[in-house]
Amino acid sequence: MRPLLRKLLAPRQMEYLIIDRSFQIKEVSVGMKRFAETDDALPEGSDARDSFPEFIGLEEVLDDIVQGYRASFELKGITRGDKTNRFQAIYFDVTIIADDDGELLGDRLIVLFEDVTERMELEQALVQRGNEASLLLSALNTAHDYLGKIIISIADALLVTNASGKIKTANPAAQTIFGYSEAELIGQHISAVTPLQELWQRAQQAYEFGQADLLLHMETNCVTRTGRQTAIAFSCSLITSNEDDRHDFIYIGHDITERKQAEEKLKAARAIAESASQSKSLFLASMSHEIRTPMNAVLGMTELLLDTPLSMEQHDFVENIRTSGDALLNLINEILDLSKLEAGEMKLENLEFDLRSCVEEVVELLAPQAQSKGLEIINWIKNDVPDRVLGDRNRLRQVITNLMGNAIKFTSEGEVMVRVEMRSHHGNTDTVHFSIIDTGIGIAPEQRNKLFVPFSQVDASTTRKYGGTGLGLAICKQIVEIMHGEIGIASNLGSDVERGSIFWFTLPFQRPNNSGLQPGNPANITRMVGKRLLVVDDNANSRSAIAELLTRWQVQVDLAASATDAIAALRSSLTEQRFYDSALIDLEMPDLDGIALGRQIKATPEFASLPLILLTATHQMDITRQAVGTCFRDYTFKPVRSSRLLDVLERTLGIGNADNTANPSLTSTQTPPKSNLRILLAEDNPTNQKVAVKLLEKLGYRVEIAVNGQEVLTRLEQKTYDLILMDCQMPIVDGYAATQEIRRREGDRSHTIIIAMTANAMKEDRDKCIAAGMDDYVSKPISKDQIQAVLQKWGN
Repeated sequence: MRPLLRKLLAPRQMEYLIIDRSFQIKEVSVGMKRFAETDDALPEGSDARDSFPEFIGLEEVLDDIVQGYRASFELKGITRGDKTNRFQAIYFDVTIIADDDGELLGDRLIVLFEDVTERMELEQALVQRGNEASLLLSALNTAHDYLGKIIISIADALLVTNASGKIKTANPAAQTIFGYSEAELIGQHISAVTPLQELWQRAQQAYEFGQADLLLHMETNCVTRTGRQTAIAFSCSLITSNEDDRHDFIYIGHDITERKQAEEKLKAARAIAESASQSKSLFLASMSHEIRTPMNAVLGMTELLLDTPLSMEQHDFVENIRTSGDALLNLINEILDLSKLEAGEMKLENLEFDLRSCVEEVVELLAPQAQSKGLEIINWIKNDVPDRVLGDRNRLRQVITNLMGNAIKFTSEGEVMVRVEMRSHHGNTDTVHFSIIDTGIGIAPEQRNKLFVPFSQVDASTTRKYGGTGLGLAICKQIVEIMHGEIGIASNLGSDVERGSIFWFTLPFQRPNNSGLQPGNPANITRMVGKRLLVVDDNANSRSAIAELLTRWQVQVDLAASATDAIAALRSSLTEQRFYDSALIDLEMPDLDGIALGRQIKATPEFASLPLILLTATHQMDITRQAVGTCFRDYTFKPVRSSRLLDVLERTLGIGNADNTANPSLTSTQTPPKSNLRILLAEDNPTNQKVAVKLLEKLGYRVEIAVNGQEVLTRLEQKTYDLILMDCQMPIVDGYAATQEIRRREGDRSHTIIIAMTANAMKEDRDKCIAAGMDDYVSKPISKDQIQAVLQKWGN
């Protein structure tokens, strides 16, 4: 074999066979064995078809090439077994040409094998072609025939320049792309036909710094001879000669015009989508404001009306108005939340908060709704759950509230329980598992794919029993996912005792850096350590939840499921001399209720001195007041809240700093004290003025009214106010401009508290209020509790 061919093929990692027209092997390159179908060697004289089935049936082709009827023949092959990895196939291209070396016999053929596996598997055509061209150009003078075929076949533009940048070679593809003939291109500096001056300079610098193997890339717009703009991606590599110090540069240009056009279309489509999203956000914000303004009047007047003397029928009518208004407001909030989530604009907080307290507050808030349906509502937080965590407290409350609200809505009897437990602990991260478990109607497996989808419901018929939009679960799913958690459901459908649903989600929380507590350890060990309590409750889950809480304080707990079990436990304690310090008794139990049991205990001399605590519900206050002061020492609401239970126990047992008097909740509501706080209300809507004034007066505040921002500024010139409730959208001068002018006038000398009270409810609206100089933000519709909280916060 000619040394020239070996030198040409070696850089490309190509192998060759030399065969005669009967396929007998005459010469084999060193690496040919890896292309063979078998592991056997390829001895000279053997039939090449035995190792390469691709040759079978090519007898006539070989004759045509030897006789000159055909210049060459190309085919593709595959070897199913790589010698280093039996499961990796090798793809290769085969080119058969006549051996024109006059010194050898004329019926010999050269079979070139090229491994194209990488090119088949990877879409790196540009680099591949650049490497191929760079290797081929190194043998340009000695293998012109072979190189010419390859250069002509390349679909990308190929330009070769000397060290000074003058074009030496231009393939047909380059002539087609740029619109110049070969004669017009040869001898021109490359920057004269393509804007590659920067790429050429970088290549020249790479050579001067000894980086001969560096491959450079550049995308540029070229103007063809006809004036057409064409986007080209160029790569540049260096060709050096082994005989002297001369070097050339080879440029491979790939037409990326279609790709650039597709990118521009995508960019335009993205701009249209962003514009549409912005328009939707503006529409939602505008509609939210317009709806919230009359909603403020409806809910505000309803709340005021409920505080006036009404007949039972009137009170029921007004309560229905309030409930419907709350439902409409909740729908507005859900649509806004969904819009924020879909736009990726919902931002999470990462603040320290009390996880146990957060869950207990939500359960306590929804308890009256469940208890009014006769449901038992249970809050069961395992002791291994950490107290303090870092996260978004409000979004956690939102998820639990939505899932609990659904559970209560679809449960007509039985119980709804929130169970919180530790799932895993890694380093400083605690993964907590939340379950909302109900005994409701359950969900069939084929219906569960409708859950967590916006505006989708299990029962979407017009005759469905339960209403709703289906937004709540979709919002929960997206919130949990952006908090890096998971959410799911398990459900049993039917009429047996096991029916119901479990909606669960897990969330990872970071523990605060300043917390030395391990997960599950209480923040302090109280004086309850070692006390002995009896818990009497007919609901097994409720008993277990209360027992879990008491053992957290190292209290010894005995459980009783009925009045009979409770009496038995008390008698056993006398026999064993294990006396109870107190007993917690559920009000509602079958056979013998809590009050009857309490009377029976007090009527028994051996137990008469035992302090009793009643477990009751918020709607049973009349019965509770009668019970406390007779047979019961104190009471606490169900579901049990840890801080309240601890206070009641310490007060009942007379330990710590607790005041050993009746529960302060039993006292009647007092008339709010008059406040000297000077308040100015800036509000242009007459109905909203009336709502705000009446709410403030009921809370003991006096207020003056300004109907626009200009009047606010005028009043401030005449009088000083402690606090301004500022509407944002007002005629003449709006709330933002009025606030900015107030801050400008005050400078560093004084600071009037300004609270935004607006129907704009988006996060950016709050940010806009704060940026304008306001101190706080309250969204309409406002409630008495809401306005009282903000005034107490800033009133001092």
